[in-house]
Amino acid sequence: MNKILKYLSIAAIMVPAVSCTEEKMELMEPATVLESVSIVMDDVSTAKLYTDEQTGAQTLPMVIGESISLSFSTVPEDLSEVTFPEMVWTSSDESIVSATNDGVLTANAAGTAVITVTTEAMNIVANASLTVRVVETAKPAAGISISSDATMTKGDLPSCYIGETMTLSAAITPADATYKSVLWSSGDEKIATVDRVTGVVTGVSVGTVTITATALDAENPVTETIDIYVDEIITPVGIRLVNAPGADDIFSMSDLTYKVVFETEPAACTQSLITWTSSDESVATVENGVVTFKKYGSVSISAACPEGETPGAGFAKSAEFTLNIPAGYYNDVFADGANLLWDRANNGQTVTWKEGGKENYVEIIPYQQNATKARGDFKRTQTTYISKDFPIICFRFDDFVDMGIEGISKRNINLDTSGNTEDGTKFSGNFGGSNNKWKKKYLCSDGSAIFVYDLDTQNFATGGAFPDGTVGTFSTFQIKYADIEAAPDASSLMYRFFWFKTFQSEEDLNAFLNDWSAETGITYE
Repeated sequence: MNKILKYLSIAAIMVPAVSCTEEKMELMEPATVLESVSIVMDDVSTAKLYTDEQTGAQTLPMVIGESISLSFSTVPEDLSEVTFPEMVWTSSDESIVSATNDGVLTANAAGTAVITVTTEAMNIVANASLTVRVVETAKPAAGISISSDATMTKGDLPSCYIGETMTLSAAITPADATYKSVLWSSGDEKIATVDRVTGVVTGVSVGTVTITATALDAENPVTETIDIYVDEIITPVGIRLVNAPGADDIFSMSDLTYKVVFETEPAACTQSLITWTSSDESVATVENGVVTFKKYGSVSISAACPEGETPGAGFAKSAEFTLNIPAGYYNDVFADGANLLWDRANNGQTVTWKEGGKENYVEIIPYQQNATKARGDFKRTQTTYISKDFPIICFRFDDFVDMGIEGISKRNINLDTSGNTEDGTKFSGNFGGSNNKWKKKYLCSDGSAIFVYDLDTQNFATGGAFPDGTVGTFSTFQIKYADIEAAPDASSLMYRFFWFKTFQSEEDLNAFLNDWSAETGITYE
């Protein structure tokens, strides 16, 4: 029996009969859905991952005949808390890579396939995907070169202080070697340890230590070494913040992090001895001056040097600033391919980060929805918080009806949502009520379009008008781009997605667009 029908049937059986005069009864509890899914693999497989230069996708290389086991993690972690907990592994091309429902992948033929682990019920979807590239035989590494991000040296050696870190990177030659990464090891963990996958070295005690990088070829792996020096601890006496934000500065959840620039007295000191503190770690955490955003809110970030010597002029024993992350403020601009915050590589659809001349963007190739139509959705992978403090919601992407492609004159674009306000009221469905219900659309001179939605004047399909003075937590927030008229080959289609932004008013939007147009040279009307 279909699992959804099973739940509905059980619910129907358990509801007692009522007369027309009795109070209306609640038939079913709202479904509890997964917020996110992540693919988990062992250290060796993780180390093999590389970013494909052409597509920008995180890619796992495999050799024909090879098998590996994957698993997944979810939020919430306990699947028993989820209404529809069944997870399914699929491959976009089983002839290249097959996937069992236990997450076992087998490489069958040369080529590329996308592996997806997903749950899908009643149009509620959470998934994670991985690109796999299969080759007939592995091309071995011939050499390794190692570099370091250390900011100081001891003689000719990269150096860090006890308790601090540096990150080592390895470049494999030739460039087309099958495995493009290494595993790391330390010659003496009493002096320094190293993360075997990431190459992050942590100083333990004073001295010189040899770090080894080993290529991932199964037979006769190539190795290379680098010596580093771990220096003695020098206590920081004072600190001075260089780029502390002002009271009116705001940050977007999509910024993810904020790096505090600071100076110390003495300049060469053991910075790990500075104690960093967040007043509310549910909003943001801080480590070594890097603030990581967790949720909207206002948080105080402070830094304190150890007690002792009095600092000189211009420095203090401690420093503090307030960081404001208002609910509903977003500025997703795809600055790099590592943290897109959006994805929808599903059913063979591809999502690829691209570095543009004026602006970076994501290139989306839809999948074949049916014999005559294509679909290419784009979904936020982070929980999205909505507030009428920032009611103007804008997206910039290409619209196929504007591209002049022969045979395409129709498509359906929706801002598709599912979320709850703080009192539990549910809002979901197409924002605006049905297909193609944006408030405004601007056509841009580069062929893209800007779609504008407004929380103040438009309603959700379920829940109606969004209330003032509350925050909505949305597990689904996506551009549903469907019913694109197409020949039976969606792979010939492509559209660009440039940004998602929110504004406090249309006046703020217009001011931004004027500045953006002047900076990029792209006009709009």
